[in-house]
Amino acid sequence: MKKVVSITDAVKYPFDNFKRLFNFYYVLIPILGLIALLGYCVKTIQSIMKRMDEELPEFGSFADNLRLGFPLAIILLIIAFVLFFLYFVPTLGLIVLIYFVIIAPILIMQHAQKGTIASGLDIIEATHMAATNFVDYIVTYLKVLIVSVIFLIASIPIVTLIVTVPASSFSKLLLFTDFYRRAR
Repeated sequence: MKKVVSITDAVKYPFDNFKRLFNFYYVLIPILGLIALLGYCVKTIQSIMKRMDEELPEFGSFADNLRLGFPLAIILLIIAFVLFFLYFVPTLGLIVLIYFVIIAPILIMQHAQKGTIASGLDIIEATHMAATNFVDYIVTYLKVLIVSVIFLIASIPIVTLIVTVPASSFSKLLLFTDFYRRAR
């Protein structure tokens, strides 16, 4: 049986190498910073999948993260485009939105593992993984909710947001990646 990441592990993860937590703030560089952060997320997912999940990976070069992040940005734009137009279809739009919220983490993990845009849009494989591991996926979402609440409470003193926002993001990434690596 593969070890399951606990809530405690998820909360501690972004702080194991505290300075790397601030790699999140590349997002402040207009457009390119967001794409580089997406690339860093792909790098983080790949690191976790290789069981190198003791701490966040090094950021590395900005250009490498841009290269890794660009395909994920395309995937997210395609999904956003589809959801935008389906939003105007009563009921069906809401159902599809909920569906994509549920499988989006798996789509991101598929892309990080296989490295193709097609794998990041393979909703059939993502649906199959979520369905065949339904209970574990629900438990993962509950863990993500608990971690979110922990970081929300930690954010009450507004000044802590500089740490809790990125920490929460990377903790959730660890939980979803842990689910994916166990489910595949």
